[in-house]
Amino acid sequence: MSQNLMKTFGGENVSVFDLNVEAVKELEALGAQRAFSVSEMARSCDVLVTMLPETSHVAGVVRHFYLSLPAKFYLNRNFLS
Repeated sequence: MSQNLMKTFGGENVSVFDLNVEAVKELEALGAQRAFSVSEMARSCDVLVTMLPETSHVAGVVRHFYLSLPAKFYLNRNFLS
């Protein structure tokens, strides 16, 4: 997902955060900007997109997101049942 966004909007316009540091390093090497927390990312962006595996993870991000506005739009893409 991040690579597709980078192709569309340019790497300098895409910030990434993941608990998997290696995944972040790969995206940084392609030009993405690294965020060190969900809160930092939410403060610095207009749109926050996540792909999370569990409902509890989504709830945690939403909590940080709303506490860290001014991000204006939140989209979660996942395969929760």
